[in-house]
Amino acid sequence: MTSRTDDAQPQEQKPDDVNDSLEQRPQMFQRQLFPIALINTYPNDQGSADLGMIGLAENGKDYAVKTISDGNGMVPASEAFCYQLARRILIGTPDFDVIELHDGSLAFGSAWEGGVETLKDRTEIIRILSGEIPIVGLKAFFSKVYALDLFVNNVDRHFGNYIFRPSYSGKIGLAFDFSRAWFAFNPFGFEATEDCNTFTGINAIRHYGQYDKREAEKCLDKIHLLTVDDIDTIISNFPAEWMPAENRGMFLDWWGSHARVERIEFLKGML
Repeated sequence: MTSRTDDAQPQEQKPDDVNDSLEQRPQMFQRQLFPIALINTYPNDQGSADLGMIGLAENGKDYAVKTISDGNGMVPASEAFCYQLARRILIGTPDFDVIELHDGSLAFGSAWEGGVETLKDRTEIIRILSGEIPIVGLKAFFSKVYALDLFVNNVDRHFGNYIFRPSYSGKIGLAFDFSRAWFAFNPFGFEATEDCNTFTGINAIRHYGQYDKREAEKCLDKIHLLTVDDIDTIISNFPAEWMPAENRGMFLDWWGSHARVERIEFLKGML
């Protein structure tokens, strides 16, 4: 979408203007989620209460596996929605697939990242936050992830839920684990703005100067511009067992309502 530049002050974009600009966007590619069979499982040695299974799939990849037996039954849907929403607004995540378990049920699989750094103790966290370990675009990354977490009401964004991996230009950040967000928790609540891991984490990030409010606002603006059709292409791709049809319809109705706009505007005031 091209931006308008002239000498006049920027004006609030009206609904018709938003619709016109969205019509000019290229059609977004929607990746099909075809199930991949799990062939082996490993003991969970990660110390995470939200990760019940690690497994090897037929494609030779290891996955952190989330099933409909986890939490309130909506964890796979939450993970799949938040991963795909993150990618729509240019936040990096690990790769992911639908995993077919031995009993034929379908689970969400987040590909296990090799050769990466995770923040497991205070010393490693400080080295990242202080810039001793340089990360490409770290301030923008943390800021965008925070905005996304507020929108999907993720109350459990702690430093162990970031991955830093090598890329051509240096190390880059990825966000993972949305098992206490969206419909796996309370999709329309505001608990992530209160005393929780997400709130504690962003305070540390601010303390080290690794937060940019404008980047967070831009992230919420990108979410604002996503249409009902954009979101439908995400959740219609879920296995039927992950999310009841009535929840899908309710969420799509909400996405097209003024309540979503009000949520975004409220969250901007909390950044």
